[in-house]
Amino acid sequence: MIYTLRRAADGTCEGPIHQRLHATFASHAALFTWLHAEAVKRGDGTKRTLFLADGVEAIWEQHARWFPAAEPCIDWVHIVERLWAGGRCLHREGSDQLATWVADRVRALRGRSGPDQVITTLTDADAAIAKTGPGNKAKRAKVHMSAAYIKAVTEASPQAQIIFDRFHVQRLARAELPGVAFSASLTSVGEEPETSTTQPGAGSHQVW
Repeated sequence: MIYTLRRAADGTCEGPIHQRLHATFASHAALFTWLHAEAVKRGDGTKRTLFLADGVEAIWEQHARWFPAAEPCIDWVHIVERLWAGGRCLHREGSDQLATWVADRVRALRGRSGPDQVITTLTDADAAIAKTGPGNKAKRAKVHMSAAYIKAVTEASPQAQIIFDRFHVQRLARAELPGVAFSASLTSVGEEPETSTTQPGAGSHQVW
């Protein structure tokens, strides 16, 4: 994804302006080839550009190649999702302890030394978990997309991470969602963009 923000007279930002989406089955490199061309049209290299992405290393390798001068920004929503995932390894799903643990980590991240504190907390928590013993073997469970399977695993190992069998997902996708499209998105920010004629395909579905 790419869009432009315009600075208003009162100092606030207006947008997104001329937002464009692009999806490809090819590769990250193919995505960034398109993205860079679109960003150049909007003044990348001559105007302030922000690069927003999650923590996937392949994306940041492309950032270093194509947008080295862009200001890097980690997707906050993605960070919080990961905190919830980490918290579920320590506390039961839906518990007050889990909600409090995540809230404390989110609050810490907003402080100047927050990232270091959170990393230390996670490292210490991991070190405190016994590597063997009851309840420590079933950390992940791969199942079909069946409510019965999910219920059984949740009752037997409430802290286990459920992973859906990707082959089962693919079979369902072929049967129910012909024309499935996988989407990767990034953001670039400038001021006054040139009009682009690129449009996302109609009628596609996104699978995450």
